[in-house]
Amino acid sequence: MNTSIIEFELLDERYCFNTQHVAYVFELEEYNNIGGFNEAVIGVSKYNDDVMLLIDTAKLYSEKSLDMTKEKSVIVIYDKNDNYYYGMLVDSIIKLEEVEKANSSLDLSTKDMVINHYKDEEENIIVNEIYPIPLLQKHHIPAMASLHFNDNEINVQYDTTTNHYLIVKVQKHLYAIASKYVKEVLENEFEMFEIQESIKNIKGAIALRGEIVQVADFKDAGKHDIVILEHNNSKVALEVDEVYDIENFQADKIEYLDDTSTNIEAFYNYNEKALAIFNPLFYFNKKHQNQHYEEVTKKEFSDKHEEYLIFYVENKKYSISMKHIRQVVESETLAKTHSSAIAANEYIEFLATWNHKAISVIKLDSFLNIQTQIETAQIIFVEYDKTTVAFLVDDIDNIVYLDKKSISNIESSKDEIISGAIIYKDEVIVKFNEKFLTGLV
Repeated sequence: MNTSIIEFELLDERYCFNTQHVAYVFELEEYNNIGGFNEAVIGVSKYNDDVMLLIDTAKLYSEKSLDMTKEKSVIVIYDKNDNYYYGMLVDSIIKLEEVEKANSSLDLSTKDMVINHYKDEEENIIVNEIYPIPLLQKHHIPAMASLHFNDNEINVQYDTTTNHYLIVKVQKHLYAIASKYVKEVLENEFEMFEIQESIKNIKGAIALRGEIVQVADFKDAGKHDIVILEHNNSKVALEVDEVYDIENFQADKIEYLDDTSTNIEAFYNYNEKALAIFNPLFYFNKKHQNQHYEEVTKKEFSDKHEEYLIFYVENKKYSISMKHIRQVVESETLAKTHSSAIAANEYIEFLATWNHKAISVIKLDSFLNIQTQIETAQIIFVEYDKTTVAFLVDDIDNIVYLDKKSISNIESSKDEIISGAIIYKDEVIVKFNEKFLTGLV
């Protein structure tokens, strides 16, 4: 099973965050000095509508400090439990990529810095994953939700001489996009979903990690790369032929257009050629269109597609609907409890503490005639009809989006473990019955 990470440079070393903890990234242009907190907190910054503390990531994890006289990037960490944002300062962002999921090096409940190690195949180096939330809590780093500032009392440090733009190629022409709108760049391997009714400026939608994102209608763009733009928590995808580096433009040399109702907002003399600067707000400002888009595309997507998790049990593939899955964890990371409840139910292997509740973990050995290796197993937590259970599998294969035509259901009761099958890449994979699993406890 793969996971998504964002790699960055910190004091000439390579680290990464798992993207499940990352809200977005941006290049630091403006921040306000602030004191009275942990020495790792150097200031406060506002990006879009989010106000956050800026944290010297190097200082938080070592005795060294970042050189703030040089350009810095900010990776915004989002604490889902407390709904807080933290701005983690790094020297530079290297890339965002999919990697093979690693086994946890350390128990996630500890306050340690590095929890996983990934191998960057391109550069043949080991990248250390940092899990930021526990250390932020350990050092009592406050979140901006508990702080209040008077804008008139803040001393703003702002570089007005340059603006940062991502250069992209569409057909034979180069365009620039303000980097503050760029959330991520991906290879375009997405299936385009048509929208039933025509929406101006939007030509379709894609499914990005379970989220439906509208695709901008921007010329005859190529399909090699896709740039995800974000503004006020809304996203738009832009197809391009190629993505180049981020460049600094002299702010006073940017020639803005008087007409702001088009998808081009300005021009810049780039390498002695007039380069058009893309206007992302041309798509974001269509509020009524976005509402219509949400209604049409979400309904169309849910009506035609379902999401399934494919997993292995003794080298054989099985599947289960993602709408009933709450989490997948490794067996070795869970605290296991044995009690009289296990003796009373032959299907329960042990009890696990999950989300502060004792959950029964089921072994499928007697149903599938197998022998599960408990210590190396993956545990899938499933909820059905307000009942939560977990079951042991050998490994996770993939999460797939399937047209409903590829899903076969059979009438099944809670006494039958199989409820039908899915067809994925010409392979027939039986699917588990959630009613059966929750009915075992």
